[in-house]
Amino acid sequence: MRRKESEEVLGELMRERYFVHKWRDRGFVACPHCHSRITVCPNCRHSMLLPKAQTYPDFLVARQYDYVECKQGEESWSITDVTPNQEMVLDDQELNSWIFLFLGTGKNYRGKEAYLIPWITFKSIRDGLLQKGVKSVRYQASEKSRMPLAAELFGNWALVYVRGQGWTIPIYHVWWKGGRVE
Repeated sequence: MRRKESEEVLGELMRERYFVHKWRDRGFVACPHCHSRITVCPNCRHSMLLPKAQTYPDFLVARQYDYVECKQGEESWSITDVTPNQEMVLDDQELNSWIFLFLGTGKNYRGKEAYLIPWITFKSIRDGLLQKGVKSVRYQASEKSRMPLAAELFGNWALVYVRGQGWTIPIYHVWWKGGRVE
């Protein structure tokens, strides 16, 4: 899976209908001429790693204010992969907040799954799993792993791939109900 592929997919999905703002992630400065990364300052030898632009999750999707944190994995994904700053914003009860999870090892849509899960629902599922000592979910079952499958846990929030359109949010998804979980 390409780095930041989940962010590309969510951006394309949401830009069809909404205003989308993507905050810059942590990263290195690039040379303005050759565009190669500068990881260490040539003078003082300090790291050139820039902090995340702001403490917000990856995207603001404005149909209302919806914060969406993008996560991805190939064979598995750690359910604790949310920073304290991101969690603080996602926990704001005045906002609709979501986790976009993109999993799989295939090319394009084959061998991939996408989920758009309300934050409050994800947090409840995550907390239950953590109490049982489970820290990750898997894309597909394996003989040795006892991790639960993402499809079993998050199937109610699965997105659908439509040939020629890309990933879409099905009409029955809670997203279309304003994102409020009753």
